[in-house]
Amino acid sequence: MIWRRGIPPRWTSSGKSGVGTAAVRNSQVWFTVSHGIVNEVYFPRLDQANTRDCGLLITDGAAFFSEEKRHAACQILPLAQGVPGYQPTNTCVQGRYRAGKTIVTDPDRDVLLQRVRFEALQGALADYHLYVLAPANVRWSVDGWHTVHDTPTTDTGVGLHYLDLPTAQLAARTPRRHLCATPRTTSMT
Repeated sequence: MIWRRGIPPRWTSSGKSGVGTAAVRNSQVWFTVSHGIVNEVYFPRLDQANTRDCGLLITDGAAFFSEEKRHAACQILPLAQGVPGYQPTNTCVQGRYRAGKTIVTDPDRDVLLQRVRFEALQGALADYHLYVLAPANVRWSVDGWHTVHDTPTTDTGVGLHYLDLPTAQLAARTPRRHLCATPRTTSMT
C-alpha cells in the first residue's frame, strides 16, 4: 500500500477582493479574502503564507451539499473606509442559506477572527450541518522561528484534525515565548 497525504498542494485564486491586517503593529497576521472566504493567511511575516483558505461546507445530511466559495454568490464590503477588515455575505445560488461574516485580526495578538452568522432561507436552521474546511499543517518552532518545522495534522474522519507536537525536542527550560505554532495548509481538492 502506498500512503499519500492527498493531492499536491495548490494555492488559492490570485483574484483577491481584499487584504487585511491589524491597524496597529502588535499583530503580525495578514490575510486576503476572495469568493466570500478567507483565502490566505500570512504569519509570522508577510512573505510566509500559512493557510490556503478557510470556508464553510453546508449540508442537510441527506441530498444537499454546498461549498460556500463555489456554490454561493458573494458580496464583500469593507468594515469601514480605511479599516483593514471585511464583511462578506454569501448567499446560496439555490436560495437555501445565507452566511454573513466579519473578518478581522486581533490588534493585540497574532490571531485572525471570524464571526459567522448562518441563516436558513429554506427550511429551519436545524435542517443544516455546517463544517469548517481548513485542513492544515502546523508550522512550529522552539527557537523564535530560526528553525522551522512543518508537521501535518491527522484527519479523524469526523471533521476534526489533531496533531501531537514532538515535545521531546523541547528543552525543559524552553521559554514559552520561543514555542510558536501556526496553522499551515495542506492540499485540498
